[in-house]
Amino acid sequence: MSSDCPATIVGNAINVTVPFGTNTANLKASFVTTGASVTVGGVAQQSGVTRVNFSLGPVTYIVTAADSTTRNYVVTVTVASNTAKDITDFKFTSALNASLTIDYTASIVGTNITVTLPFGTSLSSLVRRSPSRVRA
Repeated sequence: MSSDCPATIVGNAINVTVPFGTNTANLKASFVTTGASVTVGGVAQQSGVTRVNFSLGPVTYIVTAADSTTRNYVVTVTVASNTAKDITDFKFTSALNASLTIDYTASIVGTNITVTLPFGTSLSSLVRRSPSRVRA
């Protein structure tokens, strides 16, 4: 992961969303605690160092105070959806369309794609060039 992913803490629930494609099986959490120690499954945790597997679902962090009392925090990691779904380039090329003598590039505004073709162009026989780029 190339950037920090801030968490939301509400009571004993900690939620964090990581970017699409993140492998959650081996993440390092950075945390600050007022407790004496923090463990996950009996394994001592060191902020920004210890790796934890979040791929199987929520993980319970146990914070132990100096007086040996504990508080459990349930950490849930969610992988963001893949949001790449925009058409960023659309054109009719003369190489793919024998009825055209030049290429025609469409204008894209939001979800509207507009292209003006010569009068009399047979729309049913047009072949568009596939988009070469996808915007996230």
